Amino acid sequence: MAYKLVLSIVVGIAAYLVGTYYLFPSPVKSPVVEIVTGKLQGRISQSRDGRNYLEYLGIPYSKPPLLELRYEPPEPLVQKWEGVRDATKLGAECIQVDTLMNQVVGKEDCLFLNIHTPKLDGSKPVIVWLHGGGFAFGTGNIYRPDYFMDENVVLVTVNYRLSSFGFLNTGDGVVRGNAGLKDQNMALRWVRDNIQKFGGNPKDVTLFGESAGGASTHFQMLSPMSKGLFHKAISQSGLASMAWAVYPNPAKQAKRFAAQANCPTEDTREMVKCLKSRDALELVSIHKECIDKLHPTIAMFFPTVEEEIGDGKSFLTEDPTKIIESGQFNQIPFMTGVNSAEGLLLSSVIVANKTFARQLANNWAESLRNLLVIRDDVDPAIFEQIKGFYLKGGDGLDPENAWNQIENLTNLFSDGIFKHGFHKGATSHTKALTSKSPPLFLYYYTYQGEFGLDQILLAIKGELFHPLVEIIWSRIANWVKVTFMGAEIPRYGACHGDELAMQFYVPLLASVPKGSRDYEFSKKIINLIMQFVKLDAKQTEPKLEFMGQAWVPQVSDKPLRLMQLDLKPKMITEPSKQSLAFWDSLNIRKNIKVGL
Repeated sequence: MAYKLVLSIVVGIAAYLVGTYYLFPSPVKSPVVEIVTGKLQGRISQSRDGRNYLEYLGIPYSKPPLLELRYEPPEPLVQKWEGVRDATKLGAECIQVDTLMNQVVGKEDCLFLNIHTPKLDGSKPVIVWLHGGGFAFGTGNIYRPDYFMDENVVLVTVNYRLSSFGFLNTGDGVVRGNAGLKDQNMALRWVRDNIQKFGGNPKDVTLFGESAGGASTHFQMLSPMSKGLFHKAISQSGLASMAWAVYPNPAKQAKRFAAQANCPTEDTREMVKCLKSRDALELVSIHKECIDKLHPTIAMFFPTVEEEIGDGKSFLTEDPTKIIESGQFNQIPFMTGVNSAEGLLLSSVIVANKTFARQLANNWAESLRNLLVIRDDVDPAIFEQIKGFYLKGGDGLDPENAWNQIENLTNLFSDGIFKHGFHKGATSHTKALTSKSPPLFLYYYTYQGEFGLDQILLAIKGELFHPLVEIIWSRIANWVKVTFMGAEIPRYGACHGDELAMQFYVPLLASVPKGSRDYEFSKKIINLIMQFVKLDAKQTEPKLEFMGQAWVPQVSDKPLRLMQLDLKPKMITEPSKQSLAFWDSLNIRKNIKVGL
């Protein structure tokens, strides 16, 4: 999917910059901590507001998933290391394709987590952060904790297996899939067993993620395997009910991938044996086909519904929507929402890159099928309906004047990729609420800060220069326009991922320092998250507050009510009702079954 490609470019830049960030200063060593598997010594860092905090980096939480453990559920790390482990440096990110540099980065031995804590004593609430990246790329390493470390909380960031390494499913139980989600589950078990040593309370854990990390958080809520491992959850711009979150035909996908690796496909066990024998670089290189912006959806690996064998090792055995509607899931306080212009993630690339715009215009049906993750058996006439609904005028997309359609394209991708799936998930959750259910808080993020992911993507023209050069040049040009010419850089809405800049510091890419334009809003967002983290679910009338506006939970069987997160917050009804009704009328999202 193209949205994963453009995200990977940004994540690649961020990962490189964070990696170089750690090369500069010699760390001041932290106190030594002893956990079940040995002793750790980390480093002392400083928060945004100047508070010292401790961080212990690159901690292994599972056996390395190598050789026979490739594709398998993670196994606990039991062997102790000798001496004091150096926890001042980040562990490897999981092996993936860096589409910015067109090369493979990371390692297969990548199941590490990072812990950030103000102090080692006490019993502070814990946040476990799951990164996004379309289940294909990304790392917990790039999310610096500086803003949260001004609060009394322990923050844990996690790596988990990606692409085929994390989500291959043979459809018959030989390889069940969802290894990446099971990695996250193992990390939560590690936190339960060890976080007290870092001043955290294992009985007060909030699981928190954005995009694929948000969907992952939701999956953990739906799986019996994770019950009791966390106690609150936040999913930003990602739910298990979104079209891209579950792949419907894993057996076909696994055989296609095996054939690309020159492995036999008739006998599943022989196929898996062959895949496990292949070099990791050879396998991940197959994923380079995703550099093509309009690659087929089957090339991307997602969570899947698994075969139920009865040994307790299956993570997801039913369609997520059915699980939500049944109410048979881990019911805990839940906050979830979307951004107003999520679709800028794709529309900005289309209007900036004429090659991409021409591909979309000239092959509308097949391109849209891949971009929106619509199955092969759906009638192509539906794509003409989508064109007629969004691209007003009836002439479709003119690739030479794609800028004229940026708002319409943004709405199309926002609704089709994010908002309709959010609507389905939030509505199903609401129907499952009872008078005794934990609170459900829904939001709609509209704030436009100095950082905008779309501004980075709009800089990538794809014509003469390397994307990194185009991005740097664009940022310099924009700085000159704002600083010396008093110009305002046009914005088109709150893009997918924009809220991350308010929550995390990413060196040289997204920064909201003290005194900056976005500083006060960022502090308010962090405060809001901390209110939720500290929420007592047993309160008679639980509620949150944002900039003076009371935020009450969703009520069962009532229309959705969302908190609009902006400088003038207010409770609103769900936007885009006409568009959501249109997507409902298409009826193209069928239930997902096992082993198709």
